[in-house]
Amino acid sequence: MAAMTQRECSGLVLVFGLAWEPVIGGDGRAQALGASRRAGSTHMVFPGGVMAAVGHGSPGGGARRGMAMHSAAQCVASLHAAGSVLLMAPIENMGVWTVACHEGTVVSRTDCFCDSAAQAGRIADELRQVYAQLQVIDALADPSMFSLEVLAGQAGRHSQLERIASLRNLAAGRWRWLLPALLVPGLLYPAWRDEAVPDMSGPASEANAHALWRDATERQLAARQTGTVAGEALLRSVYAVPVGIGGWSLLHVICQAEGARWNCQAVYVRGQAGADNEAFFREIPSGWKVQVMALDQIRVRWHVSHRDAPLRLDVLQGRETTDRSLLSALQHIEPAFERVSVGQPEAMTVVLPDTDGAAAIARPPSVPRVARRPLQLSGPLRSAALLLAHAQPISLSRIELAHRSEAVAALRDSRLNIVLTGDIHETM
Repeated sequence: MAAMTQRECSGLVLVFGLAWEPVIGGDGRAQALGASRRAGSTHMVFPGGVMAAVGHGSPGGGARRGMAMHSAAQCVASLHAAGSVLLMAPIENMGVWTVACHEGTVVSRTDCFCDSAAQAGRIADELRQVYAQLQVIDALADPSMFSLEVLAGQAGRHSQLERIASLRNLAAGRWRWLLPALLVPGLLYPAWRDEAVPDMSGPASEANAHALWRDATERQLAARQTGTVAGEALLRSVYAVPVGIGGWSLLHVICQAEGARWNCQAVYVRGQAGADNEAFFREIPSGWKVQVMALDQIRVRWHVSHRDAPLRLDVLQGRETTDRSLLSALQHIEPAFERVSVGQPEAMTVVLPDTDGAAAIARPPSVPRVARRPLQLSGPLRSAALLLAHAQPISLSRIELAHRSEAVAALRDSRLNIVLTGDIHETM
């Protein structure tokens, strides 16, 4: 395992030197956990995404209690979500930190320390054989090109290390009390058998009011899917849409959220002389339903299913946290988009079931109100994945993809331009 070190910066801990492995297809998180456990690691970071990698290691207890640990390499990947980039930076008492990322994913066998600039240069030469357009950021030659503060500013849920719960840890932890409790139930029973049971019979009781309002709020949220799951499934499907099929050219794609699936449609226009319906039908992906609109226009429809991952009240953050953390994250990714728009929060309407007078029960203070802010991002398709790392409190409702063959590729523009529409959810 690579040598590891930690550096405190801006109220968090940056961890250098994780081992990285690609995660391909299937249940990405299960693969990430399996790889980390096989390596005997105690922590991992798995940002997910269309192109994914897991970083794992055993950073130890060097961090002060209560300080979150974040992968420095994943922060670099967040800064460079497009293209291939290699960073070479000096880290005091450790050597030359060398980390590479491709399309926002950390490259295996990097996030390591070299003894010299020459050794780091050899890694760069090897990477150029794989990534012809590799951009090298040499902070050895120009120290202004590397800053721990900038890395810390990219930290978020996508970069935070999580502790891996092993079977051994579980057995040594809370489960060690299970056997005595089963064998000697009399030791535990007297402690609770005579406790008073709260009266839940009255519909206006405080406990009943809490349960009614919380259940109603959760039902409202359950109709919306968290963007980390729904958004990833959608982008996988959109990335697979052919720009051209048998001489027909893609005009646009529109997808609308409906529970745990997306309803999508795309329109193609006849773009080449000699192109016909026969060629189009022969080459379309399986599962598409075709509707011929005119001699020169065809519409196709398909569904994108994903794991049901509804928004939940217990993962939503307060307005101040949204203002400070989530909006800061959007500010960091804004340069990769043509436009990022966030509206003012509006309270979400929650309706209680009209049974036994429940609708007349006032909301108790123990159940927070939920607000949502309209969100819209437009820009190159390649930038869309940047939102997924911050999309846990975001529900996406619609995406529109336009194919403009005459457009000139730039940082904020592309031939494939996407508009993502949804809501940020928060507690009030």
